[in-house]
Amino acid sequence: MSENAYRAARVRVLAVSVGQPAAVSIRGRSVSTAFVKRAVSTPVRVLRLGLEGDGHVTPRRFGEADHAVYAYPHEHYARWAEELERGGFPFGQFGENLTIDGLLETRARIGDVLRVGTAVLQVAHPRLPCEKLDQRLGLKLARRFLESRRVGFYLRVLEEGVVCAGDALEVLRSTPTSPTVDEFVRISQFDYWDVTGLEGLLQAEALAPGWARLLEEKLALAQSVEGWLGSRELEVFRRVDESDQVVSLWLRCPHGRALAPFRAGQHVTVELKAVAGRPSLRRAYAISSAPRETTSYRISVRRPAVVDAPTLRGLVSSSLCDGARVGTRVRVAAPRGAFTLGAEGTRPGRLVFACEDIGLAPVMSMLHAWADAPAGAQAWLLFAALEGGHPFEAELAALRPRPELRVARGALPLHFFAEALGVPGVEVFVAGQRSFVEATRRALEPFALPDGRVHFEEFG
Repeated sequence: MSENAYRAARVRVLAVSVGQPAAVSIRGRSVSTAFVKRAVSTPVRVLRLGLEGDGHVTPRRFGEADHAVYAYPHEHYARWAEELERGGFPFGQFGENLTIDGLLETRARIGDVLRVGTAVLQVAHPRLPCEKLDQRLGLKLARRFLESRRVGFYLRVLEEGVVCAGDALEVLRSTPTSPTVDEFVRISQFDYWDVTGLEGLLQAEALAPGWARLLEEKLALAQSVEGWLGSRELEVFRRVDESDQVVSLWLRCPHGRALAPFRAGQHVTVELKAVAGRPSLRRAYAISSAPRETTSYRISVRRPAVVDAPTLRGLVSSSLCDGARVGTRVRVAAPRGAFTLGAEGTRPGRLVFACEDIGLAPVMSMLHAWADAPAGAQAWLLFAALEGGHPFEAELAALRPRPELRVARGALPLHFFAEALGVPGVEVFVAGQRSFVEATRRALEPFALPDGRVHFEEFG
C-alpha cells in the first residue's frame, strides 16, 4: 500500500476502554493490575500519561509517556476467538485502551503521528505481553501472542485532547523508511541475528531511548558471532530428488538477507520445533552447494531407512524428505564444522575424496571449491554407492575441470586407493557412516600418510 493510500485509508475507533487497579491471583500470589478494561460510552480525556480514569500499577519498562495509550486492532479478535475456541470477546479484552479498525501492525510504523478525536498521538513501540494476559484469558497465551505478532502498539501523547468511540483515526505523518510494528517485533524478538534489520530498527522515527539501548546491545551481540546468532528461519525455494533416497533442498532468507559465507565441507543444523509430547529436535546436514553462493544453501538429506518415534530416530530427516516443499520454512543454525577443504584446493598435489552415499554431500561443496580455484591440485573421487547409481551424477559431469571418478558398489576396493594415492603430496578426505569411515581408515594405514593429511567426517 502506498503512503498516500495508507494515510487515506478509513481507520476508526470502535471502543474506548479504561480500568482501575484491582487484585488478581497469578501463580498463587495476589497481584494488583489495571489490565482489565471496560468500554465506556462517554468521551474520555487523553492526558499526557494516559486516558483519564485509566490506572497504571507496574512501572513501565520504557517510561510512562511511551506507554500512555494502548491500541489493539479489532481484526484480531475473530482470529483469537477461533484459535482459542472461544466465543466473542468484549471490547478491551486484551487490555487495550483503544480498540481500532483499519490499522494493523503490518501498516502502522514506529513514529507515525495520528489524530484520534481531538488528540494527537504517536506510535511508540509494540506491546510485549506478560503473564497478566495469561490471567485475563485463563490460559498460557503470552508467548503465543508474541509469536503471532498480533500484539498491538503503544502510543505517546503529543497533544492532549478527547477521544470517543466512533471517532476517526487520521494519519498525519508517516515515515516510509521507519519499520512497521510487525517488522519491529519480528526483528527485535525473533530475528535478532539480523544485523541489517537491527540497524534499520535503530533508525526508526522517534525511537524510545530505552528501546535504542536494548537494540544497540542486540546489535553488538549479533555482530560479535560467526555466521549468525542462534537459529534463523530459512525458506525452501527449490527441491530436487537427487535419487530415490536423497533429496536436496535449497534454502534462502525469506527477507532477502544474504547468508553467511561457509567453508567447503561445513554443515548447518536444522531444528524441528517441539510439538505436544515431543521435544524440539536438531540434526546437522552438510551444505552441498558451492561456497561462492551466499544467497542460498543447498542441503542434501537421505531418507532414513528406519523412523522410530519413541527414540526420535530419523524424525528430522523423514520430516524434511516427506514434508519440505517450496515455501516451507525451517529454523537453521549457522554453518559450522572442521571437516573443510581450506586452502588445500589451491596448492599442488592431489585431493582424494573417499565417501559413501550421503557422505558425498560435503564433498560436493569441496569439489565446487576445487573447480573454482584458479590452479591447484588434481582431484579424485572414490565413491561407494549403496544402491543404483549415485546422486549428483549430472552435476559431477558438468564440473570443469572434472575429477577422476571411481564408483564401486559396496566397499571401496584396495586398488582404488593404490591408484589414487600413488603420487606425493596427497590430501585425503573421508566421509560416510561409522563403519565406512573405520574400514577406510584401515585401508589407508599401509600408505603411511603424514599426520594432518587425512581428514574424517563420520555420520551417525
